[in-house]
Amino acid sequence: VSGPVQWSGVVRKYFALLMKPDQKSIRQSAKVQSGSLWGELTLEPLILAAGETKKIEFFIYAGPQRHEILSRFDAGFERILSRGFFGIFKILLLRTLKFFDQYTHNFGWSIILLTLLIKGLFTPLTHMSFESMRKMQALQPKIKSLQQHFKNDAAKLNEKMMELYKKHKVNPLGGCLPMLLQIPIFISFYQVLNETIELRGAPFIFWIHDLAEPDRLFSFPLEIPFVGSSFNFLPILMLLSMIYQQKLTPQMCSTPEQAKMMAWMIPVVFGFMFYALPSGLVLY
Repeated sequence: VSGPVQWSGVVRKYFALLMKPDQKSIRQSAKVQSGSLWGELTLEPLILAAGETKKIEFFIYAGPQRHEILSRFDAGFERILSRGFFGIFKILLLRTLKFFDQYTHNFGWSIILLTLLIKGLFTPLTHMSFESMRKMQALQPKIKSLQQHFKNDAAKLNEKMMELYKKHKVNPLGGCLPMLLQIPIFISFYQVLNETIELRGAPFIFWIHDLAEPDRLFSFPLEIPFVGSSFNFLPILMLLSMIYQQKLTPQMCSTPEQAKMMAWMIPVVFGFMFYALPSGLVLY
């Protein structure tokens, strides 16, 4: 980064090393060398007269990324928790979780309450999504007929399908809207779990002892491809719940075979994706 820099630092997982000089900074850079993080801060050159002395002071913080502590210094250090495109969502999620934790004294139950809150806020959009999918499902025979009739004319097919959607007041993307709007929340929550020290080692119930790590019900005697060395039970529960939800959701596939394939493929893909992710995120 070139230009004026207020402070500089390096961040690793839940901890940070931050430095703020009382002298103007003109450049900062960072690099990874021999497995370590190195940060460099270049100060504005000093001009000293003969016999003159000057003193530069540095305020240094080395410790956890805890929002209330970082805010206390009035140096802007708390911005490391809100950095990135989804920074505002991260802070909102963190504050909401900590608010619920005051009453539950368990971040697992706080995550469940947060999930219910988010689901409640998205209920109108979810209802619109289901209505859109039902309408799309009802139009499938007509869409299939158009595809057969204009199979050699893609431009005409698109034109007729748009007319069909307009006539029946259907938005083909309406079913995806709630999912798309929740992507920033999902990404932000993943970052909160990976960076917020309050959730480090936070237990839930039974075998879930750390919401920032996979739940690991038991370990295997050897490494299994795509699975690892531990059996994580929470992603299995998530996969089963997704299969059940798929059965309740109106299908927009053109054939029953495609519907069956989608009903299994999406949960299985998500199951693999989530298998090694933090248990708090899988719980959400």
